[in-house]
Amino acid sequence: MSIALSMFTVVIPHFNHAKTLPHALAAKAEAAEWIVVDDGSDPEALDAARATAEAAGARFVSLGANRGPAAARNHGAGLARQPYLVFLDADDAVADGFGASVQGFLRENPEADGVHPAVRYEGLPQDLTPEFDDQRRRNSDMVTASGLVVRRETFLAMGGFPEDPVFLGPAGGEDVAFVNALSQIGDYRYWPRTLVIAQAGGHLIDYLRRTRIEGGKVVFTENTPEEQSGELARAINTYVNRVKERMAVA
Repeated sequence: MSIALSMFTVVIPHFNHAKTLPHALAAKAEAAEWIVVDDGSDPEALDAARATAEAAGARFVSLGANRGPAAARNHGAGLARQPYLVFLDADDAVADGFGASVQGFLRENPEADGVHPAVRYEGLPQDLTPEFDDQRRRNSDMVTASGLVVRRETFLAMGGFPEDPVFLGPAGGEDVAFVNALSQIGDYRYWPRTLVIAQAGGHLIDYLRRTRIEGGKVVFTENTPEEQSGELARAINTYVNRVKERMAVA
């Protein structure tokens, strides 16, 4: 199976991150199509993001209201014209050679429905840097949307990222749910090659401060209300089961 760089569409949800968006869009040569989906930003940030995207040759669309990153990603994926989707956040960036590297991986693994290259996080608070060990780094890489590459046909068949309101809470989790589902219904690979540079945002920092390594596993030392009540776990399981049902009849 021949894979070409023209087969990648990068989808970037944007919410009041216009200052970092130029960095995310700087690697235009790594994919044929770039789509920025504004998720109800303030007017000033909306206008700045539109100008930045258009200047970079990216398509810019607005949801008109804040619906969350899952909805923004899903909307962008629905507009994509290439067979592989690449998801980035507005403060992420791909390393030079990202497109060619992923192209090579897919050529060698044509059966893969999704692949997640490793992510290097920048901007971690100084008190967390020593705690960001390899095990926890790998675990974080496997559940973030930053740099996730998915076959568009599979993504749409799954119904995209879950948009349940519980995922808008402090724990997030729509990316965890999606990767869990993809791992169970398709061929998902974690690739320990660092091809994405991400800024350490609120969810990751919160995750690191609420976890530790114990017996070779990541365990939580503190839970959000959604985690404590089981609401988050139920939403993830509901989504995974729904995807399995969809794919069973697809």
